[in-house]
Amino acid sequence: MIFVGIDPGLHGAIAWMDGERKAIGVVDCPLDGTEYDFAKMADVLRRVNDISECRLPAPPTVTMEAVHALPTDGKCSAFSFGRGYGAWLGICGALWLTPNLVAPQTWKRTMLAGVANDKRAEGVALKKRFQGHPVCSELHGPRGGLRDGRVDALFLAEYGRVTWKLSGKRAD
Repeated sequence: MIFVGIDPGLHGAIAWMDGERKAIGVVDCPLDGTEYDFAKMADVLRRVNDISECRLPAPPTVTMEAVHALPTDGKCSAFSFGRGYGAWLGICGALWLTPNLVAPQTWKRTMLAGVANDKRAEGVALKKRFQGHPVCSELHGPRGGLRDGRVDALFLAEYGRVTWKLSGKRAD
């Protein structure tokens, strides 16, 4: 079973892993300059879906952050904020994948219990969870700062994996 996590923001990412967390990958949301590159977004998810079909008959389990505009956002900001969210939903639908939409508070409460509400602390918690895996070296940008989208996407994929295992479902 392949588990996919999508942080749909402009600076978001898509991550995937197998059930044993041996094969893990993460890429930033494909952009064409400062705009979403919808064709490349579809290509990334299609390749992950193809990996899943080669290994197991079950499609990947997709977990995506359910984002929404805040009441304090301006009208233009609230309108443009959901472009990536809608694009990822459309791409999933075109590939016959139904994403599990999870509010940020829900997955953070589960995955980051006891961790300070701080991006740096979240990065440390993720590195501890994936200790020794090469994906940990892909969490930082060229200047050494954390890539928040990658951290969130990996946590979303892990949240999907953990909740799937706890539900007792099988990949048959």
